[in-house]
Amino acid sequence: MRFSYQWVFLCFTLSVVGPFGLPSLSAQAAPPGPATAILGTWRGSSICVDRIRDTACGDEEVIYQVDSAASPSGPVRMLADKVVNGSRQPMGGFHLSYDAVQREWSVGLRTRIQARWSFTPHGDQLSGTLTEVPSGRLIRRVTARRGP
Repeated sequence: MRFSYQWVFLCFTLSVVGPFGLPSLSAQAAPPGPATAILGTWRGSSICVDRIRDTACGDEEVIYQVDSAASPSGPVRMLADKVVNGSRQPMGGFHLSYDAVQREWSVGLRTRIQARWSFTPHGDQLSGTLTEVPSGRLIRRVTARRGP
């Protein structure tokens, strides 16, 4: 049996390009979704907005690791650490859902108060807020940059 490189090349070309010169569905990548913009490691600060009312609140250096997108639209998992004396201390994690109308990632929390974290990526910048629900009172403001 004779091996033909032309036959191998033709089969490969048809599998990638398709029989009519159009890209085959298997060769096309899934369209990027909003999850692509927030995945990664983010480093920055979480600043208290109203220290008079929130006396226990303290400004923090933060590191967020966002991964595990279930689909191009999420949800995504965010693990939050704060940096104290140069050491990372875990603060916890949660799953953020994407709101296409607001164009932000968010999660509701119920601790001693009911609140909502919201994050919006802008390239390598991430902005976020912690807001009391239902009053809408701003508690924290986050600014971070994507990086190692």
